[in-house]
Amino acid sequence: MKRNWLISFFFPALVCCWWGVAVAQTDSVVWQAPLDIPLFLAGNFGELRSNHFHSGLDIKTQGREGLTVRAAEEGYVSRIKISPYGYGLAVYVTHPNGYTTVYAHLQRYSAEIEAFAKEAQYDLQQFEVDLFPTPGQLPVAQGQMIGLSGNSGSSGGPHLHFEIRETESEFPVNPLLFNLEIQDDVAPEIREVMIIPLNDRSWADGQRDAVRLGCSKNANGAYKTDQSRVYCQGKIGLAIDVIDKLNGFPNKCGVYEIRMYANDELTYEQVLDKLCFDTKRYVNSHQVYGVNRSERKYFQRSYLLPANGLDIYGVIRNGGSIEVSPGEVVQVRYEITDVAGNRSTVEFKLEGSEPPATLSAATAPTGELMRYDTVNAFRSDECTVYLPEGRLYDDLHFEYTQSKGPSGALSDLHAIGSTHVPVHNDFTLKIKCDSLQPADWPFALVARYNPRSKGYVACGGKYRHGWVETRVNQFGSYCVLLDSVPPVIRNVDLADNMKGRTQFNVRITDDLSGIESWNAFVNGHWILGSYDPKRNTVVYELDASRIPKADRYELLIEVKDERGNTATMQRTISF
Repeated sequence: MKRNWLISFFFPALVCCWWGVAVAQTDSVVWQAPLDIPLFLAGNFGELRSNHFHSGLDIKTQGREGLTVRAAEEGYVSRIKISPYGYGLAVYVTHPNGYTTVYAHLQRYSAEIEAFAKEAQYDLQQFEVDLFPTPGQLPVAQGQMIGLSGNSGSSGGPHLHFEIRETESEFPVNPLLFNLEIQDDVAPEIREVMIIPLNDRSWADGQRDAVRLGCSKNANGAYKTDQSRVYCQGKIGLAIDVIDKLNGFPNKCGVYEIRMYANDELTYEQVLDKLCFDTKRYVNSHQVYGVNRSERKYFQRSYLLPANGLDIYGVIRNGGSIEVSPGEVVQVRYEITDVAGNRSTVEFKLEGSEPPATLSAATAPTGELMRYDTVNAFRSDECTVYLPEGRLYDDLHFEYTQSKGPSGALSDLHAIGSTHVPVHNDFTLKIKCDSLQPADWPFALVARYNPRSKGYVACGGKYRHGWVETRVNQFGSYCVLLDSVPPVIRNVDLADNMKGRTQFNVRITDDLSGIESWNAFVNGHWILGSYDPKRNTVVYELDASRIPKADRYELLIEVKDERGNTATMQRTISF
């Protein structure tokens, strides 16, 4: 019988009606810890990550997998999502108190949840599934085992990712606002302050570039900058590099609240109570993106770029910027607080002054001006860029250079924009490539140069009328490459005689466009394969209850990459 595994997206609203309650206040909700061990964090809510704020807690699992994961409150399993990437094996539990908890990077589910998920996987003949059980299908009690901790998906090591979301809005809420027993008497650590001239009439410390002040702690616990005052003039923006640590481990976490005062007047305020997934990529406007790209440091701006769409701010005066005139002294004070109430402060002065004689004239920008609040396009003979409205956080002068492509490239290398400038969501990129033979059209793709790995990252694309067109979400250097090489399948522990065994492993790799599918069949019957791209392995399941008994069993493994190149492995086995 064919089952309806995918429930309508209107379902969350029905869930709220079914429970019939409003979201409770955080101080009235009592959660059970999701693990049986003392809770120590590898990462916390609101920590800055690549293209997003972290939406939950990364709870340490003592460097190992297989710890029992328990439901934090009674409810029912409302979602089961399985993917080789992202959260890996994840389960969502909706509770009658108006919240939903999320448990991610699991090694495996409880028997009941696993059976439900596996039935869907075989029915749909795919490893990746996103399932929405109805309220009566998988009820759970508080403290009930729902899975084992693991390292699945894009996890960088064994841990449990734990979230609390408002069920109706799906907004993740800071779990540290609840009753979870996580000890923290460590104040945030202020590492650097950045002073940024915001226009061509501004300067600081005798220069037009940003100035960075190192910070160190006084004997009384307050922080001081390595310059107590900075001479400057004009419109000034500030940014701060700050982390938090909790008891027990040295992991760098994010802070809860940042307040910046100018002459004792609150000028900027941010608080991380909750987040919205729809606006998560705006984190790139919140941070000083270029410094993160070059140094992997997260400076958080205390002023807003024009197209910053985040909703984490409280008081913002004059956009958070400070106007400093000659002869004026502005006393700046930062107050940084974590959820436990531990606070750190740092103070310094901005002193207005006439520009020094050595101050260089403002450099005239080069490149085509692109406004942040409109559609933008760039065209050359061999490259076209189209950015819909809403892709830029601020005005910019668009940079472009063209150079010889790498060995084997089918086009020149096109450097579009600056890699230190973020782009909000994807835009269209077209590169001319009119020398391709028709037989090669399906295998042509756009690739981006990765300066860290010194290699190229496939970005997809389709050949049309002499051009390869795709959508990308960052500036960088792009060219057209050809991927006509199939993936490689290597046997790990598959044997002719599989009697007494229920699974086997193979290793699969691809040289460019990436693995798209990894199907396997025994006598024509699909078998489940769990793909782990971190290890380049697939674990295939031999379930005798799903394979009709026969005299011989013909195994076929078929692996495709994103361009459709296919590799196969065939073998006769017994089991």
